[in-house]
Order: sequence, then structure tokens, then C-alpha cells
Amino acid sequence: MITGRVGRPARLAHHVTIPDNERQPPGFLVAIAFILSLVTGLTFYGVWKNAFVDYDDNTYVYLNSHVNRGLSFEMLDWAFTHFYAFNWHPLTWLSHALDCQLYGLKPAACSCTLLMWFCSFSGCIV
Repeated sequence: MITGRVGRPARLAHHVTIPDNERQPPGFLVAIAFILSLVTGLTFYGVWKNAFVDYDDNTYVYLNSHVNRGLSFEMLDWAFTHFYAFNWHPLTWLSHALDCQLYGLKPAACSCTLLMWFCSFSGCIV
């Protein structure tokens, strides 16, 4: 138990009220979210020129026959029941398989999809 002065239980705030004059208008927060997304997009806009890299793209994507065939029930079963490259991360496999399903083995398209997600999530943190 948390105690205050002289051994009495301390009062903990259950509800914090922000005065009306200190609240930000919703338009302000939307503008901040948009600016944050825009800055993220401008920072990483060059990803469309990137190729696959041999650090892990070979293992995870273009040399992985389960992933580069795209989404299927067989792929879904494999993703959740097998370790591959010393890892078990089914959502990563499914994400890469979806990219391959939509774009084939085109690294620029996969990178642009990631950039879209980064921009969307950076706007959501506001």
C-alpha cells in the first residue's frame, strides 16, 4: 500500500480533467498527424529505388519458396507450424507472402508498401 504523511493512505488521482482552455482543437491534432506522416514519407521517399538486400531478404522472401508463391492455405499452415531461418514469426511470413501475391518479386513495390504503413502509423501516434 502506498502511504502518505503520517502513515495515512495516499490519495491517488482517479480522473484527470484537462481544462477547456488547455485542450487542443481536433483540427490541430489532425494537422500534426498529417505533418508527421508527411515528414516520414519525405524522409524515406527513396525506398522505391531499393532492391532486395542479401542481409535477410534472400532468406525471408526471394529464396523462400513458401513465401514467394503468395498466400494460400498451405502457406498459412506452414507459417504457423514451422521454424525457418532459426525464427518463428508467422505474421512476418504472411506479410511477405501478401506482398508477393500482390506484386510478385518486385522489391520497390514491397518497400513502398512498408513506407505506406510507416506513414500511417506515424500519424496514429498523435
